[in-house]
Amino acid sequence: MPSSPLLPLMPSGDLPPAMAVVRWLEDLRRDGVDAVVAGGLPWMNGSLPDLLALGGIRHLLLDGAPVAAFRWQGRGGAAVAGWRSAELGSFAAMGFADQARVCAVRRIAVPPAWTGRRVRLVFDAHPWFYGFNPQARLWLDGEPLDPPGAAQGLVKPRADSSFSLDVTAQAADGELVLALEIDGRPQAKPGFLAGRPPGVTGVFYLRPEAAPVAEQPLTDWRAGSEATRLVPAPSGSQASYAYLETRFTLPARWPAPRLHLRAPGPGLNVLILNNRPLVVTGESDRLEITGLVRREGENVLRWVPAGSFGGWPTWPKAGQVATATVPALALGWWAD
Repeated sequence: MPSSPLLPLMPSGDLPPAMAVVRWLEDLRRDGVDAVVAGGLPWMNGSLPDLLALGGIRHLLLDGAPVAAFRWQGRGGAAVAGWRSAELGSFAAMGFADQARVCAVRRIAVPPAWTGRRVRLVFDAHPWFYGFNPQARLWLDGEPLDPPGAAQGLVKPRADSSFSLDVTAQAADGELVLALEIDGRPQAKPGFLAGRPPGVTGVFYLRPEAAPVAEQPLTDWRAGSEATRLVPAPSGSQASYAYLETRFTLPARWPAPRLHLRAPGPGLNVLILNNRPLVVTGESDRLEITGLVRREGENVLRWVPAGSFGGWPTWPKAGQVATATVPALALGWWAD
């Protein structure tokens, strides 16, 4: 079998003209080649999957393994030298100038022992680190990511830049490809971290989670504010609120010994359970409440979901209400 040649790039890091790429790929296919190698993913590469298909090439290899279907194309138009593997940190530590546009890609193997578990991609940044500076975009398996707190895919520093995303479906084939573009160029409106070193201050990791033994959805919410009485606001409806409230009772016999509150994604934020205030970190999507609930009688839960009022932790100001879709929440029992 012929060896896999290296995908040619222009000096700018862009792909050559489309028809030149197709003809080169067709020549390779006639010679029995079915894969080409990329030292890094080229800038403005949204057409590359189609070009590979037109040329009859089945695989693009990155770090020695095939890249899944992807749309890595960057946004903004300027070319860079290409994608590369890198240890994340400040631009200086990564070997880039402060005003560079840095693109890094990482292939992540998912352990076979995690089969059957939920898998979450976590970005953990302590509040004083602020995550991505001055701004970044992310892709997973070629699809743009829009993590909590991002605006149209653009991630900027926040008081709490941590987040987690359910990537169980993407991890099913045993690997993930994470790409990150950090734009250090001067901005028209510099953020509050202007003058701080650009780069990434935080850690990505995968976290496996066993499925709950049983769940009890909490969908019967009521919307409350300082000025109005509680009104029905079931999950999925639009409501104006300063907080949400629900009441629930628990079965006499629990399906498993440990009870958690569980959200579809990060967003638990601020809760008051039986008059006990609780603040949950931004990347968490569940909270153990085994010792905080009443096993007999009614439990009262008040909730201010993340993103309702901006910032973190989120507390509404006097008289402030948010208008948003009421999110879902559930009780989940775990064995350990």
